[in-house]
Amino acid sequence: MYGMVMRMPRGPAALDSPELWGLEDIARATGKTNGTIRWHKWRGHLPEPDKVVGRSPVWKTATIRAWVEAHKS
Repeated sequence: MYGMVMRMPRGPAALDSPELWGLEDIARATGKTNGTIRWHKWRGHLPEPDKVVGRSPVWKTATIRAWVEAHKS
């Protein structure tokens, strides 16, 4: 399971996925652009990744769900 990042569906239902999340998955589920999510990552606004696969950071669903809840406007 850790060696594979699955592409998520868009929208709030994606927050229930048990898979690992890459930057594009976070963008798709939150409705933000890939560039915006990358900006959050490089500015230190995303939580630390749960794992790095190759050179790609990935997060568990619970980590991203908590980040989304903490940053709702």
